[in-house]
Amino acid sequence: MANLTQLFEQFLQDGLYLKGWSPKTPVIYKRAFASLQDSLRGSDYTFRTLTKASLQAWVVAMRQKDLSLSCCNIYMRAVSSFCSWLHDEGHMPERLKLRQLPNPRKPIRTFADAEVRLGVGASTYAHGQASEAYTDLPSSGHGHRQGARVSCRPHRNNCRNELPI
Repeated sequence: MANLTQLFEQFLQDGLYLKGWSPKTPVIYKRAFASLQDSLRGSDYTFRTLTKASLQAWVVAMRQKDLSLSCCNIYMRAVSSFCSWLHDEGHMPERLKLRQLPNPRKPIRTFADAEVRLGVGASTYAHGQASEAYTDLPSSGHGHRQGARVSCRPHRNNCRNELPI
């Protein structure tokens, strides 16, 4: 009977040569599998050690190590793919699949209308020379000026002025 490591190597070979994976894919899968092996330390590393409970314990261990949600989700997709392969090849009676951890996107802060007006009004083009100004946004408190640096430089042939944002 093959142990889990041997089955994983066979899974990688199948993916590379039969499914046309990118050469970079096994690198990520190997990292995920190494993380799973650390979690399963002390067991005999057969497919029987892969249960829903052991996979959930692995996810908890990853989160306790402060791995980012994105990293955990990538590893979980890799291991879910391996578990699906084990089921499809007849090594596991049931298909195990991990649900992705919710990873809400952080909102991007945009400029308010007043901040944009301040930035556009602060930039002037006078007498053919470039001018620079900072918008009047609150200071960060660390001695650094916050806000957008607005540059107005003459365009070739003086046809128009542009604000690079």
